[in-house]
Amino acid sequence: MRRTLLAITAVLLATVGTTLLYVYVKSADDRARLSIDTVKVLVAKQDTPAGTAAGSLQVEVKEIPRFGAPAQVLSSLTPVAGQVLKVDVFAQEQLMAPMFATRTTSGLAPKRHAVSVLIPEARRVPALLKAGSIVDIYLARDGKLGKAPLLTGIKVIDINNGGVITFDVTQDDGEKLLAASLAGDLMLMLSS
Repeated sequence: MRRTLLAITAVLLATVGTTLLYVYVKSADDRARLSIDTVKVLVAKQDTPAGTAAGSLQVEVKEIPRFGAPAQVLSSLTPVAGQVLKVDVFAQEQLMAPMFATRTTSGLAPKRHAVSVLIPEARRVPALLKAGSIVDIYLARDGKLGKAPLLTGIKVIDINNGGVITFDVTQDDGEKLLAASLAGDLMLMLSS
């Protein structure tokens, strides 16, 4: 009986000791957190390509220790209003002022190009297509449509009544588009 009583006492003392240790460590951790100076920063919610307008970015605010925040980190999009990303941004990446630039005088973001090609009305959803529309571009040769789009997610800049459509593209996509316009018939599929 005496051994049982000693064992129960030992278990109780160990439990009390563990609880006291946990409470002490928790309070020390809480005190340490209160003494850390934090700053609010904007981070991207999703991967975003260069050329995206600041106002179109999906962002969230996070609090991080001030010592971990770069000098030009943004806490709001106000300082870069009207600007566009000049680099690709990845999800959860902190947004900084140098990542943004003013649109060029052409209205295009840096490293973007305007390319115009002729696409007859019957091949471009004329009633719904307008400047700002996002389209997938297909190439048809000898009356057969390619299995996959030539380009996807391409922004329409302008539509001329004669069927000339101007697109906002990268250098590589612009070259593909121009080559395809010489190789066959281009067709558009409007994206939602």
